[in-house]
Amino acid sequence: MPTRAPADPSRVRGRSVSAMASTRSTAHITPVFARGVVRAVASHPSLWPTAIRQLARMTPPRWWTRRPFLPVPDADYLRFRLETQYGFQPESSDVMAPDDVVVYLRWCQGAGR
Repeated sequence: MPTRAPADPSRVRGRSVSAMASTRSTAHITPVFARGVVRAVASHPSLWPTAIRQLARMTPPRWWTRRPFLPVPDADYLRFRLETQYGFQPESSDVMAPDDVVVYLRWCQGAGR
């Protein structure tokens, strides 16, 4: 089924997008955004197994040996995911919404991933 383009291409889900980011940059995931994601996923218990599975899949091997010593996805993987989600590279997490992660997890759950 074809997807419909937004009425105003300078807006993504109601959030204004002033400039496209370069393909080399990656959105900086802030602690505020991370807490919002945890809250959004925590309020959907049916997504917990899917969230844990996706976190395990996207976490690089031996993540504890590299800074920031957290199980965060590889920068290239994150860049790819943001490009496929938004169609461009967001420069900040202001464009992203924690509910977008819930939508992604529901897609993973429905696809059997």
